[in-house]
Formats: sequence, C-alpha cells, structure tokens
Amino acid sequence: MVFISSKMKMIKKKEHPGEDVVPPASHRKVSQDRKKKYSVVAGISVFTLVVMWYFNLWAMTVIMQNSAVQEGSNNLYSNFRFQIMEKAQTLDGSGQQSPMLVQETEPSGRRLTQPTNDQSAIASAAQKRSPYTYVWVIGGIREDRYGYKGFLWDVLISANLLRKLGSTADFCIFVRLSPSSNLDDLPWEDRRLLEALGIQIILLEKPQVESFSQLVFDKFLTINMTDYKRVMFLDADVVPLTNLDYIFHLSDPDYTQVPTLLKPNMITASLGEPCNTGIFMVEPSKEGFEQYEKAFRQQRERAKTLPYPYFDKDEGWGHNFHEHGDSWQAVNKKSSKWIFHASHSDQGLMYYWAKYLRQNVTIFISDLVQNWKSGDNGQPIMESEGRGILAPYQGKVLFQQWSCDDPQRADESERRNSWRCVPFFEGFAHFVGKRKPWKSLWRPKHYTTSSYRRQSVKYLWFDELKELNEKYKMGLDMKHWDRKYPSLLRQESVGKIAKYSDQGKIFGISEAIESDAEEDGEEEGVEEGEGDMIFTASDSSLTKNEASPVVVAYAVSFIKCGDHQNNAAGLIDATLVLRHSVHKISCRNPSSGSKYDYKMYAIVHRQAQECTSIVEETGFEVVVVDPPLEEQDIQGEFLRSHIHKERCCGNDEFIKLHAYKLPEEIIVHVDIDFAFYKPMDHLFDAILHDKDSPEGKAARNAIELERPGEALPDQIGAFITRDWPQVVPGKWPAGYQAGFLVARRDPSIAEEMVQIIKQGNYTEGWGYGHGWGDMGYGGWIGSMAMQGLVAYYYDHIRPNNAVELNQCNYNHMGMDVRHKGKCRNGQADCQDCRETDMADIYSMHYTMCRKPWLCQGTGAKGGKKPDGGGRGSALNTDVVNVEHCLLMAQKWHSLRSDLESSLYDLTMDETIKSGSTGTYRRDIFQGHCQGDGADHYLAIAAAGVGNGQSSSSYARIQDLYRSPLFQNIESAQTEIE
Repeated sequence: MVFISSKMKMIKKKEHPGEDVVPPASHRKVSQDRKKKYSVVAGISVFTLVVMWYFNLWAMTVIMQNSAVQEGSNNLYSNFRFQIMEKAQTLDGSGQQSPMLVQETEPSGRRLTQPTNDQSAIASAAQKRSPYTYVWVIGGIREDRYGYKGFLWDVLISANLLRKLGSTADFCIFVRLSPSSNLDDLPWEDRRLLEALGIQIILLEKPQVESFSQLVFDKFLTINMTDYKRVMFLDADVVPLTNLDYIFHLSDPDYTQVPTLLKPNMITASLGEPCNTGIFMVEPSKEGFEQYEKAFRQQRERAKTLPYPYFDKDEGWGHNFHEHGDSWQAVNKKSSKWIFHASHSDQGLMYYWAKYLRQNVTIFISDLVQNWKSGDNGQPIMESEGRGILAPYQGKVLFQQWSCDDPQRADESERRNSWRCVPFFEGFAHFVGKRKPWKSLWRPKHYTTSSYRRQSVKYLWFDELKELNEKYKMGLDMKHWDRKYPSLLRQESVGKIAKYSDQGKIFGISEAIESDAEEDGEEEGVEEGEGDMIFTASDSSLTKNEASPVVVAYAVSFIKCGDHQNNAAGLIDATLVLRHSVHKISCRNPSSGSKYDYKMYAIVHRQAQECTSIVEETGFEVVVVDPPLEEQDIQGEFLRSHIHKERCCGNDEFIKLHAYKLPEEIIVHVDIDFAFYKPMDHLFDAILHDKDSPEGKAARNAIELERPGEALPDQIGAFITRDWPQVVPGKWPAGYQAGFLVARRDPSIAEEMVQIIKQGNYTEGWGYGHGWGDMGYGGWIGSMAMQGLVAYYYDHIRPNNAVELNQCNYNHMGMDVRHKGKCRNGQADCQDCRETDMADIYSMHYTMCRKPWLCQGTGAKGGKKPDGGGRGSALNTDVVNVEHCLLMAQKWHSLRSDLESSLYDLTMDETIKSGSTGTYRRDIFQGHCQGDGADHYLAIAAAGVGNGQSSSSYARIQDLYRSPLFQNIESAQTEIE
C-alpha cells in the first residue's frame, strides 16, 4: 500500500503545485488517516486496487499533459511521450519505486516551490540529510530557449558521478527563470530530473536584469545556507572526477577520521587569478552573509562616485594592497592591484570576503596549500603553508587530463595547464568558454581514455548523459545528437563573462550617473555597453573597445567518399590544405591584411560520414544532413527519372543548399579541390555595407566583374562565376560554376530552390526552350543539379541579386574561354584564363588542370597519354596550357609545404618530413610526388593515414590556427579555469 499512498501524493502535488510532496505538519494527521483508509479499501478487494490503478493512470496522463503545456510545443525532449510519464514519475528507471516518492518521514527544512528572495527562507530551504552539501546555480531559463539545458544536464551528470564515487553530501540548486519567461516554475521535465537525482530545488525570483553578471552573485547565497556546516559550490560546467567530500572532512574538526588540515572556507587560485569561483567552499553563517551584503552595498555606493567602469583597481572591494604591504598570488602571477579576471565581479568579491572579511580561509595555488587566519592588527596572516598536503586523502581520479600522466607528450597548451596535475585540481574538469561538451559533436566510435587535454572527460560526459537518458526516460535522441542538439544548445542564455556595463545595471549606477550628468549640464553621459571587454584577461591583453572581427563561414560539402580523382589521401590532404589557405587569407594571419575571421564547416551527406571523421578533427564543424528532398518528391517526370544520372551526385548534390542556412552572416561554399590565395574583403564589404556608404563604395569599386562596367544590384546577395567553357556563344545561357559561391546568409533561398526542384519544371534537350523553365538551362554537365538550378534561379526567380565575377581571377580553373575564336561570354574581347598572372588570382579550382594530388606533370591531346594511358592520365592540352596548370599545382603544393613546415616547427616531429621525400618535378610538386600519376603521391605524413605517420602531431594541426586575438582569449580562458 506504500505504492498507492505515494501515487496519491503525486496527484495531489500536480493539482496544487505550491504544496510539498510531503504534507506540512498541520496536514500530517489527515494524510495518515487517508493512508489507512486506502489501505483498508485495497485490502477489501483486488478489484478495487485494479480500478484505482487505472484511475491513477488516467489522472496522471491528463495532469502531465497540462503540465507540459508550459514548456511549449517545441520541447527539446522530442521523443518523450505522455504515456510513459506516469511510469517515469513512479520508477527511478531501474524498475524500483523512487525513494523520492515513497518517503514516509518528513525531513527538516522545506522545499521552495514558489519564487523567493527571502533570505531567511533560503537559509532553511534545503532538506538537510548531511552536514555538507554541493550547490549549483542556473539562470536564464525560458520556455523557448534551450541554451540552459546543457548546464542542467551537467548538474545531473555531476550529481550522478558524485554519488557513484561515494559522496554522502546533499545536493541543492538555485534556479532563476528569465524575466522574459512566461513560466512561474521550473519546467516540469527539468524538475522531474533534478528530483530524481536527489537535487533539492530552490527557486529564486525572476531578476530585473538578466545577465551573467547578475547570475554570478547568486553564488554568494551559499553563505546563507546556515543549516549546513559546509557548502561547496560547483559551476554548472564543472565535472567531478573524484569524490570531493574529502575537502569537507579535512576542514571539519568534528569529522575525526582524518586530521583537520584545512580552514572552513576554501578558494582556488588559477594561472592568473587569486580566486576562481568555478569551485569554492564556504562555512555558512549569519554573520558571514551580513559581511557579504555590507561589502556589496559599500561597493555599490562607492561605484556611484567613480567614472566608468565604476571600479577602483587600487581599492578594489575595500582593501588597498599598497597601503597594507601585501599582494594577491596566483599560480603564475602576483600583483598589488585589483586587476584579474572578474576582479570587479564575483571572483574579486569572493577573494575579499574569504581572506579579508572572514580571515579564515584555505587557498589552493596548484599544490601549494595556504591557511590564513586573523592577525592582531585586524589583517589576515598566514598560519601555515605546504605542498602535497592533499595527496594522501584524495581518491583516484576517473581520468587524467592535460597529459598529466605523460608530461613528455604534452603540447604547449597542456604544459601551460600542468599546474592542474595535482590534488585538488586534477579531481575535476572545468569546461570554460565555448568548450562545453553539449555544444560539441559526439563521436562514440572515437571514444578515448587519452589524457590529451580534456578529451576523455568529454566522452565521460556523453556516456553519463546516455546512461541518465536511458535510466530516467529523458527522451533524448542520442543516436542523432549531432543533427539535433548542438545548434540549439549553443544559444547563450545569459552570456559568458561579467561585463562592466552589466555591473553598472546591477548596481543601479547607469541611472545615477546619467541623472548627475543632467544636473551638471554635461552633454555626454555614460553610454550603455561603452568599453565592454570581449574577454578580461588578467594580463589585460584584451582591452576595452576591441571589436570582434566578422566571422565568415567557409563550407565544403562531402557527398560521397571518393571517385576516380579523389582517393582517401587526396581528400584528407585537400581538406588540410584548403583550411590552411583560408587561414592564410584571414585576420588570423596578420600579414594577409584581412579584417575577417573564419569558421570552417563541412556539410556531410549521411552516406559520407564514414570518411569525414578527419574533417572534424582538423577543426571543421561537421553538419550531417540528408538531401532536402527525395527523387520521388519531384513532380516533373523527366527530372524525377533522370536526375540520378547527373554527373557526380544527382539529387544528392542539393545538400549544398544547406550553406545558405549556416549561422554566419556571410557564407563561402567551395568544392574540396579548391584553394584561396588572396583575401576577399572587398566582396564581404560589398555584401555587408550600404552601397552609398564609404565602405560600400570602395568595396564595389574593387570588384572585378566578368563584364566590366556592369550595373550592380542595390543590395548584393551573392557572388558567383559561370561555367563558360561549356557554352557555345549565343546558343544557350551559361550555367553556374557550382564549385564557388560567396553569399549573404538567407535560408529562404534554399527553401525556394527546393520548391523549384520539387516542381520539376525541366525539359529534356539543349538550348533555349529546354532545361529549367524552358529557359535554356539544360543539356550540359550539371544542368539538372546545382549548375543549372542556381543559374536559372538568380537569372529568373530572384534577378538583380547575384553578381558575376571575373572567372579568370575568382574560381580560376585555367581553361580556354573562347570557341572558334569568339568569347564564350558574348563579349567582343575577353581575357584568356590560361595566361592569367598568378598574382592576380584570388582563388583556384583544380578541375581541368587536375587535382594536385594526382601528380600529373605531362600533357596530351584529349588528356590521354600516348603510351596507352586512359582518360585523365594527362593534362588535356585541347583546353588547358600545361605550363599554366603546373604553376597552379605549384601554388597548391607550396601551400602544403607551408603547412608541413609550420607543423614541424610546432611539434619537431621528424616523421612529417617523410611526406616530402619525392623526387619527381620537385620544382612543381615540392617533394610530394615520386612519379607521374596518382599512385606516386606522398600524403601529408602527419595526417594519420599510412606510412607510420605521427597521430599526435596530426592532432595538433588545430594549434596552428590560433589568431593573436584567439590566443589571448584561449590564455584568458585557461586562467579562468
């Protein structure tokens, strides 16, 4: 009968969500009487029990459906179904009744189900079972935003791991809904999961200002949890790797199984900060919380008298290091100024509170343990200092990080993090910045226990999520994780750093300064956001007003794994060289002069997944897609029955349309046999800037057109080149050259093109009256797929949008553009692309001049060697100039050599040199070919494909592509950890 009583509690809770699962004391007698009543009824007849069971199932279904409405129709847990909700509530996933539901005794304290900021209520809100508790904070919760879900899952995973590792402490979480949310409570599914893991929920009132700066001050509510002796706070992107309870024990004199070696408050220093609030421990007390509140109020009043950024780097939160003759200490730095990451925010305040107000704190600085106490002059003094103190008491960690188990293998980033290779820091992983597991792709087949950086912990995170998903019926489609979740979870809910401008809002400073300015008659007030920092590194390498460069999406599509021109080695090396060429023309390479950054994407057909793992490892974000339509969706009979015959890829080529949906404002889509040699800032500027602006005018003047002097659209949507070599002058319009596109992001274009394909208005034949819309876009190679569709679309469906670029300078293929002496583009005179100066070429497309990895150094009529060579065995002298093609190949191989040289300088790996030992035409192929033909190509030795190459060097290729700005952010993020 315990089961029936617990079911009745569940129904009562859903009818009255403000009540506790366990009734308050005033109702306890009534509740007990009801239990007896239902026990008697059930005992009378098995029939009654069955009736009650079905009634409960019906009631739970209705209630859960009503409750789920508040989460909106686009629930992230898309596979979750109402018919299993009753079981999920009743069972803990193992088939056993959940102890959270059958609990017969009322714990001390109460759970807060109504939002509150009442500190006395918060202080006693937790249902205490242990003298210790772990605490997390999550904010920005809104029904139509999923960015917070990853943090929530991290909390679930951390709690689950701690239990597995033997923790007996309680778990609590402070949650805040977004001020723009229509919810009154945590979404039901989130509450269900937290309670299933035994995590007690304390719901705070919605904030007036939603920002990261606001959220971090909620961490200080831990000081007011006075029912506990110790509270350890964990950021919701921390993953414990050992049972951290030992820190509680070592600080508690009442715990007699170990000596008391630590103070009741504990903070951790990082590389460049004396306090990192990603993890800390406090001794809650009324006095301590009052000290915190007083310090905050005083700082608010002091800030109102200061100019932006409202923070005095000498006085800080109330302690002047110079005047007292002391300083703060981090792993690699000491300073007597309040200049470190978040010194003006939670990290500075926690350091001040723990060391200068409480004066009873342990500070971990790598393996150095400092204990501080009050001195006679009212200032803290060091009581003790030692190294290696924690080692005998910390349990074994689940995984090593940062190559701590093999320092000789560590790369530069890992060596910079070697200070973590000690207790207490090796006992957890902190995924700062963008490196959250839930924002990344999941590759189960690449599972590793390697200690390289945090790779093994990332796989641990996914393993734990998969386990929780199955156990608690979360409904996550883990099989299709990459396709469904990362893009949703990358949406930021409250930001990532504490900005000075947000601090002004929290302190109520902006209004005060603006009103003072009005009273003084000043013309200028403090602008909101003025001087915001991208990232506040402790070395101040990133300063105010430093703007992030615009990021351009560079994408390639992988439709199948290879053909007669693309072997595995060629695809891998083409990917690496293409990435390297993009880097060389971007702002990450200062010598390029470009102001644009980049992000690499690989749009991968599901059938090509098996051969694209290398792409993700080299820094591409992989987007796995299906074609936007199936052949049977095409209404036109001819197109439906013939598109599969289209050269290369048929219907599958339409996955390229996904490029229009990538998140960046500008997208560049190219084929894999492509390389860039000059920045294209003028094209990007022409898309982004108004035509009448100075930037817009300058950009338009720099564009090199196929037909010079041609009028440009008022708003440019795309830049293309056309496939003129297939055209007979005046016979039919030229197709789009599908290996190159620069465009403004516009998902509607992709959707419109898909609808055109579905209509299938394509007529068989050559010339006008045939092809797409009977407008002549048909008959030539690619006409049924992208080459014909895109040209037809920009010429007739959305005209005055795309600009045709000079085919010799952009998307250069080195081919003849004349037919019987006449220009194929209809002009009286035209440039011969077989004679274009290499210095004038922005990008090259290796088509008729053959792929560089085919090692073709000879030419012949028809492209066939005279000694019996087959199709494509030589450069086709009917359409190309051999010497020009070899110069194009030389450019590509020089890029590859530059990549290899840079990688060797980084790794000093001698195996890299083995890829450049070829002797055939070294002036052209740079040592990458042993003879003429694809069989003689030597792959990049660090690419991890055959020849005994070094996979560790290959894994470091991404380290080559850190911009100065990116490196500073990396360093700052490293210090923040």
